[in-house]
Amino acid sequence: MDEVPWRLERPVLDARTVTALVAEQFPDLGVRRVSPLGEGWDCETWLVDDCWVFRFPKRATVQESLARESLLLPVLAERIDLRLPVPEWVGTPCERFPFVFSGYRLVPGRPRDWSSRPAQPPAAFESDFIGFLNDLHGSTAVVQDALSAAGESYPADYAPIHWAAELMRVRDVLRGRLGPETLAVVKPLLAGEVAPPAPFAGDPVLLHFDLAEDHVLMDDRTGRILGVIDWADAGFGDPAVDFIEATMWLGPDFLERVLAAYRHPVDDGFRDRVRYGATVVALLNCAYAVQRGDAVRAARRQQHLETVMLPAGELRSWHR
Repeated sequence: MDEVPWRLERPVLDARTVTALVAEQFPDLGVRRVSPLGEGWDCETWLVDDCWVFRFPKRATVQESLARESLLLPVLAERIDLRLPVPEWVGTPCERFPFVFSGYRLVPGRPRDWSSRPAQPPAAFESDFIGFLNDLHGSTAVVQDALSAAGESYPADYAPIHWAAELMRVRDVLRGRLGPETLAVVKPLLAGEVAPPAPFAGDPVLLHFDLAEDHVLMDDRTGRILGVIDWADAGFGDPAVDFIEATMWLGPDFLERVLAAYRHPVDDGFRDRVRYGATVVALLNCAYAVQRGDAVRAARRQQHLETVMLPAGELRSWHR
């Protein structure tokens, strides 16, 4: 198996190290308690005194994305009517920790488990989601100017065209996990026999690039989106990418409803790229959960694939 994307290039953190590190670099915080909050591909997050979230990179290269976030998020916070994880504390490398790290005020809300697709997503969620994408994608020129003025830039990326190679890396995991009916449908994808859709040929727009369920925080009672976190993968590229995760969870009817209110251009291949991406990301998410030994998440990902997307015909959507 090739090197996994979430590899660690530093020692594992513990509560004592995090407490000492934050207390030494930010004495004004008066740190009293810390607790682990979560872990993604690029960072570990720790909750400090129930009000601050500190992100600690796993690899040296992640520091570059943290630097860009420090420029990006204050600009977006003025243009997006949701809470964003704007860095307020930036730590420097030291003996306790080898990389730059950052802290932001805790964003309210919780992720929602979409693995059992609702008959109708909350209307407030749909409204907030499309409003967010309209504002985000509409901020492209402003963010380009801000990055340029600071001597920074984001590379353009045209995923999901490049995800086929990642699917090849994890295909044996999926072959050992998925049921025979699912495998029969996705066999051409796992065999590398399916060409990705034609790449986006328009002007790249500003993207979050990873609108997974864990990164969209909601109010349990109202269904409103309260905040969007984890901007490490933000960049410029194909606007279809930011629709893929939500379409995977909520289906093509959801996609059509939000596109009806989307204020930016949609090219002829847009829907093909979203459908292809939703299938590939669903498979990748399942494989990653298995690889990381997260049995609960792996079961949810597989449930969604086999009891929601498969009977709805969505795993065949790359045929279109």
